[in-house]
Amino acid sequence: MIKKDLTILAVDDSEEDLQLIQTYLKKNPHYQFSIITASNGTEGLNLFARHKAEIDCILLDQNLPDMQGIDILTLINNEEHSIPTIMLTGLGNYNTDVLALEKGAADYINKEYVTFLTLERAICYAIEKQSIINKLKAANKAKENFLRIIAHDMRSPVGGILGFA
Repeated sequence: MIKKDLTILAVDDSEEDLQLIQTYLKKNPHYQFSIITASNGTEGLNLFARHKAEIDCILLDQNLPDMQGIDILTLINNEEHSIPTIMLTGLGNYNTDVLALEKGAADYINKEYVTFLTLERAICYAIEKQSIINKLKAANKAKENFLRIIAHDMRSPVGGILGFA
């Protein structure tokens, strides 16, 4: 279940696109969005570092004046704190889409197709997907711990028996 108050980091060099994103998210009847905006990659990375504990999702433009969105995505995904990221671009192509998804983007949307509903859906799906991934990682870690304990417990009696023999 997704919480009702969501914090979004929007990184885009187009003031018009940032305004449109803010308009769509502020008028959303289902969720209360807090939006942190950055107009270039460096500012976006600084805001990410400062607010990463609060951020629920990142909307990231592919073509920024100082770096590519894919590069930012790579830097963000190297952090231990995974935040779902949705790539936005006005110049989408298949290779860029695939590369973004391979680098860990939850979704990739061409700006021509961004509407109130597609933006809400993409954000909600990205957050839910990340929640499922986090639960799977926790379950896998618990399984590994259990197997480690079982392996240790099975070796201990065998060692004692061999010692007596």
